[in-house]
Amino acid sequence: MNINDIVNLQHEFDKSHGWSLESSSNIELVDWVSRDIVGIVGELGEFSNIIKKAALLRDDENEVDDFILKNMAHLHEEIIDIFIYVMRIATHTGLNIEEEYLKKLSANKKRFYKFERN
Repeated sequence: MNINDIVNLQHEFDKSHGWSLESSSNIELVDWVSRDIVGIVGELGEFSNIIKKAALLRDDENEVDDFILKNMAHLHEEIIDIFIYVMRIATHTGLNIEEEYLKKLSANKKRFYKFERN
């Protein structure tokens, strides 16, 4: 399965729940994207809170290890929630994630190439 297949699965799931991703106007597009941005920020906040709690334990490496181990599934869940919102925004705006990612990767390879040392 490629990323576009995953985006399509999410689109069909949203559609089946009446969460239309098609906009009849730019005002409606902005409304849908704004809602999804709020969703992203909320999920990122949840992810950040877990990391913040781990940072408070940083004086004890074993405590940090235990905390992260206990919370890794939750961290993964928050990352996927963020990804779902990104897919929704991509669908709202007609973005082909796979195609645009590969373009950006190519540009970044040129921009951030490694210097060889003699």
